[in-house]
Amino acid sequence: MVVGEEVAERIERPYLSLAEAARLGPFSVAQLKHWMRSGTLVEGVHFTRPRNARPLIVRTAFDAYLRGDDAALIAEHSKRQRRAPRRVNWDRMTEAV
Repeated sequence: MVVGEEVAERIERPYLSLAEAARLGPFSVAQLKHWMRSGTLVEGVHFTRPRNARPLIVRTAFDAYLRGDDAALIAEHSKRQRRAPRRVNWDRMTEAV
């Protein structure tokens, strides 16, 4: 069924394997893994790691990375990742002896 396969290829899936993502540009699976380790591709933005599974590339964020306009995605992610500063309870502190 050639027609069905063509339709299936045109439907954009939200997640890609590393091999599928590597076919989108002039880079290899090893290069994608290097970008993941080095932080060029940000976990939670450009890729996700489902439990007990291989990493999956988030297609929309990866497309934005390839176009060079993923800065807003990264900024939003870093804003969500910020934790509230630890508050010191000075009433519970005791003098060091």
